[in-house]
Amino acid sequence: MLRKLVTIFVCVTTLCGCEKRKDDHSAMFSEEDPDYVVAVLIDTSESFQDLMTEQGEAFKYVMSLSDRYFRQRIGTDDQFILAQVSDDPDTTFLWQGTPMQLRRQFPNPQAFSAFLKSKANPGQSHLHESIVTTVDYMLAQSSVQSRKAVSALFILSDMVDRGPDSDQSRTKAVESLRRLRESRGTFGCYFISASVFQTWLRALKDAGIDYQIAPGFKQPPMPTFD
Repeated sequence: MLRKLVTIFVCVTTLCGCEKRKDDHSAMFSEEDPDYVVAVLIDTSESFQDLMTEQGEAFKYVMSLSDRYFRQRIGTDDQFILAQVSDDPDTTFLWQGTPMQLRRQFPNPQAFSAFLKSKANPGQSHLHESIVTTVDYMLAQSSVQSRKAVSALFILSDMVDRGPDSDQSRTKAVESLRRLRESRGTFGCYFISASVFQTWLRALKDAGIDYQIAPGFKQPPMPTFD
């Protein structure tokens, strides 16, 4: 399953640049039930920003995923959500649409990179809050609630939260990820800082969540979403 989800993830990350999102979130999905609902949550804070430039390790990883996995899904009603870690919930969501819409609007990595730079919120990294916001949004969709759609969340971040009460907010984020897993969903976290890697391992293990997370700022292994 995860390999198919990576195909979708690559659609998002390769073709991404974005159009203005609609204010009515419930109306953003196609009337047809999508097979997949995938969100990519990208850290655009100052601590991670260099890794998401065109020469950054996180950005190059995105492009490698694209080269390896992007083969299909054009013409489907699958839904993709692009979000950023932000200290302002109103700037968390950046784009949503189908693979075809992505391809038409943003045909190359340069467009994606330019878009991220234009939308980046370099303030405090309220990572945990952004995870909760993104998961809640995914779980609110009828196709995910009914489990007709497979959902996935990819997080590209050092996973360091710089908001208040980070331990308490991490607990809420882990609970959101647990609910995502229970709703036929999956997630992966990549480029986690060594300073919080073991903390996240313990938190996910204690919550009984199976996970795919990768530490460090070098190219992590390619996921195989079986």
